[in-house]
Amino acid sequence: MTDVTLSICIPTYNRAAFLDYSLSNLAAARFPFPIEIVISDNASTDETPAVVKKHVEAGVPISYYRQTTNKGSTSNYLSVYRRARGKFAMYLADDDLVIPDSVAQAVEFLKAHPSVQAAYSPWVLFDDVKKVEAGQFYKVDEDCIFSPGQDAHLLKYVVDRHVFPEIVIYRSSAIRGLIAQGNFCFQFFVDFAHVFARGPIAFLAKPFYRSVTISPLRTGEIQSGIDHVMNRWDDYRGGLEYFVYRCLSRAGMIASDRDSKQIRQAIDQFLDVRMSVAQRLWLARGDYARGYEILCRRRFYNPDLVAGEADRIGSLKKLVQIQTLARLTNAIVGVDHLLVPESSAKALEPALRHCGLEERIAVKGIPAQPTEQDRESSIVLLEDETSRQKYIDQGYAHGLLVSQADLAAVL
Repeated sequence: MTDVTLSICIPTYNRAAFLDYSLSNLAAARFPFPIEIVISDNASTDETPAVVKKHVEAGVPISYYRQTTNKGSTSNYLSVYRRARGKFAMYLADDDLVIPDSVAQAVEFLKAHPSVQAAYSPWVLFDDVKKVEAGQFYKVDEDCIFSPGQDAHLLKYVVDRHVFPEIVIYRSSAIRGLIAQGNFCFQFFVDFAHVFARGPIAFLAKPFYRSVTISPLRTGEIQSGIDHVMNRWDDYRGGLEYFVYRCLSRAGMIASDRDSKQIRQAIDQFLDVRMSVAQRLWLARGDYARGYEILCRRRFYNPDLVAGEADRIGSLKKLVQIQTLARLTNAIVGVDHLLVPESSAKALEPALRHCGLEERIAVKGIPAQPTEQDRESSIVLLEDETSRQKYIDQGYAHGLLVSQADLAAVL
């Protein structure tokens, strides 16, 4: 029988500097019980093995496993839990930090409630340069426990508080529920559904995890979690739908039309928050086309939810059209010029560059008499739709002529 109380499980891949920093922090932490640090290395090609070796030789209690090939992030995540030997186990991203005293209190909670399979908690957003907390992700007012049979109450709790069941300490028996891989569903909701089927779960008010938003090691690199928020928010819908289905299936029930409508409305509400975050992040990165695409989907689900953004939509539409033209020009093989009406060339080029037009592509006015090179290697922005035939008669190909009406069609 193992004497390890807590396994801290770290999946990693090509993040040697972050892992080194994380292990140094764990080595300095003090826990009132034995711990192990389980690392599953997804066949890293950097200095990860050397970093682990250094900390093992320094006496850090590490169990290190290395995949022979990259198995993908989900497989590696499941692997690290299956290698845990502790009575309890928790996930730690290789660029985040734990709060040792709070971790110890969460473990004591699980010891005091032996039927509870998992203790979830909100996490703190942490600036690791200034060493300050910047709020926390979702809110738990007080410690609470949900048992199988309270499925509807749990779903309402998750939606109302916008809970993400990522940060959790599992009882070892609950790890048997970490078995399925979420292909179209957010993995943590898949796990949430299976663990809840095994017994009661708890939410703790006190955070025991710090999600590092600003790191002394990160220079422009985006956290994998942020990338997920920006690109894969539909997985959250899939995860919630999977969770609801598992609850209904376990109870042998089929939702009534009324209940189904309410559930979908709740999930739509949850997703709108995630989509609005993704929209904001894409716009902040200057990707107006992606931000607008998300906005269109949000307006489809519920126009009222984005009514407050109406004042920004007009200027956003202009940027979307410019970016669409820039990206189309970048994409077409053999094109190295963008010809625009002479009166617009000077003002339009800075906006096109801002929206991503490649430097190799020259912007200039439309010549009165095009050369063969103009005809073969240029996109032409038409003054208006009525001028299209004029440029076709001059020898430009149909596919290289773009009008304002064409660009407006993307809106």
